This record gives sequence, structure tokens and C-alpha cells, in this order.
Amino acid sequence: MIKIDKSICFEVEVFEIGFQGDCMPWKDIVCLFVIIIGVVLFLYGANYYDAVVGWSGVFLIIGGLFARIILMIYEMLKGKVAC
Repeated sequence: MIKIDKSICFEVEVFEIGFQGDCMPWKDIVCLFVIIIGVVLFLYGANYYDAVVGWSGVFLIIGGLFARIILMIYEMLKGKVAC
């Protein structure tokens, strides 16, 4: 009689389910990086009194937030899960 150890299969299945639930879409990562770059540019412009760099940082922050909001609304209307 052959014995099958089900505990190994159970651990693998739990790991795969947990790993798939923790993914972050690339669109979220891009929006996050745009916001971070905007904050860095804003702080750089404020530190060196460069208005063009500072305002471009502000606009990048606002653009990153609006892009994320628009993507969230689009995904809600489409009814599709992001991951």
C-alpha cells in the first residue's frame, strides 16, 4: 500500500494562494514612483529656490494621484480585479 503525505501538498497550496494574493499591479507601482519623484522634485526645488522644479514636482504629485483615482474608477466600472 502506498502512503501519500498530504501535508506537503497542503503547505504548497497555502503558499501559492498567499503569494498570489500579495501581488501589486504595475500600474500602481508606476503611480507610486511618479508621486515619489514629484515629492523629491518638490523638495529639491524648495531647497534650492528653483520654482520650475518645485512646481513640476507638485504637478507630478497631483498627476500621480489623479491617475491612480482614474485607474481605480476604471477598474470598478469594468468589474475586473487588478491582480
